[in-house]
Amino acid sequence: MLNTALSYIRNGYNVIPLRPNGKTPIISSWVEYQGIRVTEADVRKWWGRWPKANIAVITGAASGGLAVIDVDGDDNPWPQEPDQKYDLSKAAIVKTGGGGRHYWFRTTGALRNTAGKIANKVDFRGDGGYVVAPPSIHESGRPYQWVEGCELSDELAPLPEWVAGLLIAPESKEKTGEELIDMLDGVGEGQRNDTAARLAGRYLGLGMSGDEVTKLLIAWNQSNIPPMTADEISKTVVSIARRELLKHVEIPTGNLNDEQRWGALKKISEKFEIDLQDIVFVNGENPYYEFTIGDRKAKLPTGSLQYYHRWAAALESAKVLPRPLPKKESFYEWAQLMHRVMREVEIDADATIRGEIEDWIDAYFEAHPPVENGSLIVFNEPTIHDESTWFHKPSLERFIKMWFGTVTESKKLSQEFAKMGYTRKVVRQKLENNDTKNVKMYCSHNRCNRS
Repeated sequence: MLNTALSYIRNGYNVIPLRPNGKTPIISSWVEYQGIRVTEADVRKWWGRWPKANIAVITGAASGGLAVIDVDGDDNPWPQEPDQKYDLSKAAIVKTGGGGRHYWFRTTGALRNTAGKIANKVDFRGDGGYVVAPPSIHESGRPYQWVEGCELSDELAPLPEWVAGLLIAPESKEKTGEELIDMLDGVGEGQRNDTAARLAGRYLGLGMSGDEVTKLLIAWNQSNIPPMTADEISKTVVSIARRELLKHVEIPTGNLNDEQRWGALKKISEKFEIDLQDIVFVNGENPYYEFTIGDRKAKLPTGSLQYYHRWAAALESAKVLPRPLPKKESFYEWAQLMHRVMREVEIDADATIRGEIEDWIDAYFEAHPPVENGSLIVFNEPTIHDESTWFHKPSLERFIKMWFGTVTESKKLSQEFAKMGYTRKVVRQKLENNDTKNVKMYCSHNRCNRS
């Protein structure tokens, strides 16, 4: 796969890795590669890490105007007109592993993805899309392959004018509304990813956060046959959230070197009067953005970076107050710059949960500083007792809900405490009426005296 992926980029096509025998990107987000060139170093890194990964080619301007007509099913009679069949025969044609056909053309126009607009079970992939490319393997075990007489080349026939005309023809609002209702009832396997992306874009456009959209789509996904995985839904929302952000501004080309990255961080710091040290996209089961400001860290759900008030609220929860943005000034330019300087790290689900818990407890102790109280612990307050810092779990749960908007499962939180080596014991606690009672308290491993 590596050599073929290299051949694609040498012929001017931007490629990304997909899961082996699948259609879902392995990398956390591929949206930025609609605006910057994939390098040989990128390809060698990806396929060095995932040698059996399928290959996807990004369509549209990212690959020199690549336009692909996607015909689903080997029994699909489209097109029936002889002239249209002749026009399609000029394309570079791929037989898909699912039995359909991909017709590769070149276009100079800006044409976006559509589903079913050309004809029934006939989709189009342009700006904002990608196609699985030969010699990738379908989940059925069958390969994607060029039909006889076709091969990988940078020379493609122009997209037929009648196809472009169908793509740019306006749709009535009534039809669009009917289609939305149909989508909410669930779709089949060939339409799941495109429909999830359309719904995500619609919900994000209404101002919903990435977490909110993910929960809605996971519920909607249960009506699909078969359903997508939760991981596919999450990655789709992350990808569309970034696309929604970037489409408002011109996407810069090229990658930042270390000097440029530090310069950009300094520029953001000066603008918002903060000490921004780093921005990281943490790719795990529940991906999020992490901002390091001085010695503090702030977390922001994916899909929320395009909104200044949500970004500022995340920083404020970490006791950092950014300079307000003037009402008439757009935040999109700054959010785009933040994406440019963002590093990506991948951690497993357990590490993500452990990191969240530590952050919650740090914030809790900062809001409620532990106090020395001899042999008794003050009701519901973190207390230094026997040279260890102890806390009341229900109080922590209420704090997490109030400050982070997260409702924790008490049993699951206890299980995680046990995995992390937290100590639990029954201690005497002083109540507000000066009575006392025995209460279960926890001590985190880095604040507990083990002597």
